[in-house]
Amino acid sequence: MFKYATLASQLSRLVGLAVLAASWMLTGCSSTPTQVNTDPSTDPERSVISEVEVVAPAPQTVERRQAKCGHTMARGPSSDAVFAVVDAERSFCRDAASMGVTEAFLKHFSEEGVLFRPDPVLARPWLEAALAQPSPEGTSPSYLYWQPQAAAVSWEGDIGVTWGPWQLESDGTTANYGPYLTVWGRDDAGRLEVLIDHGVSAGVFQWDVYPQALPMGEAAPDGGPLHPALAEIDQRFAADLSDGADAAYGQWLVYGAKVMRDGGVPLSGPFGAQLETAEQWHIDGSVVARSSDLGYVWGRGRDGEGAWTHQFLRVYQRREGGEWGLLADLVTRRGS
Repeated sequence: MFKYATLASQLSRLVGLAVLAASWMLTGCSSTPTQVNTDPSTDPERSVISEVEVVAPAPQTVERRQAKCGHTMARGPSSDAVFAVVDAERSFCRDAASMGVTEAFLKHFSEEGVLFRPDPVLARPWLEAALAQPSPEGTSPSYLYWQPQAAAVSWEGDIGVTWGPWQLESDGTTANYGPYLTVWGRDDAGRLEVLIDHGVSAGVFQWDVYPQALPMGEAAPDGGPLHPALAEIDQRFAADLSDGADAAYGQWLVYGAKVMRDGGVPLSGPFGAQLETAEQWHIDGSVVARSSDLGYVWGRGRDGEGAWTHQFLRVYQRREGGEWGLLADLVTRRGS
């Protein structure tokens, strides 16, 4: 998933670190305590500071690394489906801490799962190729962690969405951080697996978050059309965005929505004018829940000269009355 100076470039480096296992594994905490010594040959009432004793960093155990994967979510009425998605996200992170990043990605991504490398690709073939690459000698270990902060599910529970913070630790310090966005689906056996994942590198960092369930959308009557034209919905949003970002977001964002950009999202001033965006959007794919209340679109963006400059992942939710709204909007520069 994600989560390291834009998932695309992050995972590349993770591969280099340990077969993409770019470690999200073990980070040591150094400590150099001062030893207090009472020398009986001196005044017994007086403590004498001896030479500083340098203690080698104690490696973190798997359990300590897994503890960085966030908190469980309190159960509430009709929350089993969203609880399951949050638990799947935490299991994904814990597996990365214990077995390695590439291995965890292969375990949790579906056969149709998508990563941005930098353009959208099928995740599993790319990860299998990454796993076959030897790790360069002399690479310092780095470790990647993430925590679910918010989650939403479709009425039938076949699609779920999570987002939250990720952080990359290198040499015992936080080297990079930001928010990620993951979409989950279920295989034929009902097991949750990752359908698509991406992240950005942001300027504001919040860690140790508690996951919250977001309101559910409105299912279409009798299930509605199996595959509503979500691509057409996204094209409408893109047209409104080009006419004026502030008005577009004011119209489209649903309650609890998340907007993600490299460098963070402005907290004041004209909102849209400060957001990273593209001139044109090209949709590479879209998926809609069976209940037609939750879906996502992904693709690439061009600049005014036609060059590919951006990647995007957007999640839409059907609102009361049947209109679609924007639940999550992630845009990052291509290859960033």
